[in-house]
Amino acid sequence: MKVMKVILITFFAIFLAECASCPNPPMVSQSSDALQIDEPEVKESQPKDFCTCIESFSYRGIVDCNLGFYEMLETGNFDWRDVDINEKNFPLETCTTKEVEFKLVDFNNVPSEDEILAELDKLGLRPATLRELVHIAAVKPDLQREFSIIALGSQWHKKELNRIIYPELHTYHDEEVWERLLNESHHFSRTGTISKETRFLAVGKTIDESEPKAEQEYPVCNVTFHCDYKDPTLDAFSIDTFTVTLDYSMTFKEMVSAGRYDSANTMFEITKKNFPINKRESGKVELDVIHFGRKMTREQVLDEFEKRGLRSAELPELMALGAHYPGLQKKRTLVAAGPQARKSTTAAVGTPVLSGNKKERKIHLIWSMPSPSWNKSYSFVAVRK
Repeated sequence: MKVMKVILITFFAIFLAECASCPNPPMVSQSSDALQIDEPEVKESQPKDFCTCIESFSYRGIVDCNLGFYEMLETGNFDWRDVDINEKNFPLETCTTKEVEFKLVDFNNVPSEDEILAELDKLGLRPATLRELVHIAAVKPDLQREFSIIALGSQWHKKELNRIIYPELHTYHDEEVWERLLNESHHFSRTGTISKETRFLAVGKTIDESEPKAEQEYPVCNVTFHCDYKDPTLDAFSIDTFTVTLDYSMTFKEMVSAGRYDSANTMFEITKKNFPINKRESGKVELDVIHFGRKMTREQVLDEFEKRGLRSAELPELMALGAHYPGLQKKRTLVAAGPQARKSTTAAVGTPVLSGNKKERKIHLIWSMPSPSWNKSYSFVAVRK
């Protein structure tokens, strides 16, 4: 045994001596046929892919700080207001009645509100509050027909969802009705992503022209310059087919677990009560992801499905798509337009979606008025009949 140890030690010493002058150490082979052990990759820090511009809209006005909460809301003359936008959740800040300057800021690829606030600060702006948001709705009522407008200066921690919610001006419309809404910023608050129609209302820290200018100036948004969004094919119609294996006997909890989502509200929204599972035959299912490249109402989406011999995906099928193809929802928000949850206290309906960004993937509901309208950034999941 001792002789064997001596032989091994001697052999190893000779091996090391021979390799000392070897131009290519044996553990780092240049041959494509041999196992290669690469050096750890040193990643260079890449700049954030920010895109920021200021809309040509600019307004100076006097915000009345003497109005009470519900007096203030009345000035907005909204067709509908989310009941959660109330004095308890969004208490009014102390302010001084004075002239302020408003700006609408467009961002892209900004994953968090902290980074948005930092960008506003560079521009010499601060986020608008709920009071200022309602003021803009009162004096510029048509503005929210063009954009969804969020005020990051007022926020509410919705404990049951464990999310920060912001007030948002939004619009609901169909062929006959056009309604102005004041609701919760569900999309930005839940996904951390920004749709092409979203703008952030900001206020100049001062309107004194003698004050130093901001550290950084951004271009004005116009037809020649605008932020490029994460999917350059948003204007094009497309259909992509994906095959998934479905087990309809699984519980919602098991389906969510299989999807490995970073966020899923299974306690209050995505429940068996809101979305009863239709028992179907388990096995392989083909799902079509259809992108219309234009704004679509729910009825238009379902009509298009019917013409093509499709039905809207149900929640188990949507979650199976997320589980089998986890990267898909990071590129586009995927909607199951058929199933809807309803709130007992309002007329709002919740539609299940898969959304995400570079950092996380989520399954959640987007709440809206009945017969929601979806902008061209959304894609819809369907099942062949």
